[in-house]
Amino acid sequence: MLNDPEERCWMSRPSFEDFKKKALSRPTVREEYEKQGLAFERRKKRIALRQMSVERCQYP
Repeated sequence: MLNDPEERCWMSRPSFEDFKKKALSRPTVREEYEKQGLAFERRKKRIALRQMSVERCQYP
């Protein structure tokens, strides 16, 4: 029966936070994560700049 905790243990998964913590404990994963984080921030800034320029060019 699935209500029994011992039978459900095969179905359990770690939370995303636990998974991320474990993955980031590996140096190669952390290094790549940090590289991607910087690229993501730059992408967000470029999108914001484009949106600002479009807003300025629109006619009233």
